[in-house]
Amino acid sequence: MSSWTYRMAVVAALLLCVVFTPGCCWQVQQVKIVNESAFPLTSVRLIPYREGQTVQDAAIDTTNNLLPKDASGHTIALAPGEEVRSWFLRKQDRFIRAVTFYVDTTYSEHIQKTLLDLSDTPARAMLEIRVRGLAAVP
Repeated sequence: MSSWTYRMAVVAALLLCVVFTPGCCWQVQQVKIVNESAFPLTSVRLIPYREGQTVQDAAIDTTNNLLPKDASGHTIALAPGEEVRSWFLRKQDRFIRAVTFYVDTTYSEHIQKTLLDLSDTPARAMLEIRVRGLAAVP
């Protein structure tokens, strides 16, 4: 067997293991973000919930923004009254919601205290996040 054929067989075997092993199949979830607040949103994140403060802090720092980016890689702010659709890789069912918004010259972040449980939400369903009632924190 040639080296190239052997490598392809190994890659195919690994892919089959990942696909058919329970718990390894992550789902791609569609999400619609609606800004009902008075401020432009600069970040909307669904942070996987982790046990332990240090592990949770690391998850907060590494979670991707769900808002779209322009050609140069900068986030496009979501203006008040607008909505956008996005996708995220759903690796688990429990999340913490975090929103960053811009007030005058200050960025403010709001992290929801209650957990978002998606265990009963099918993968093909669209998750809708409505951001409302944000207040500027001095």
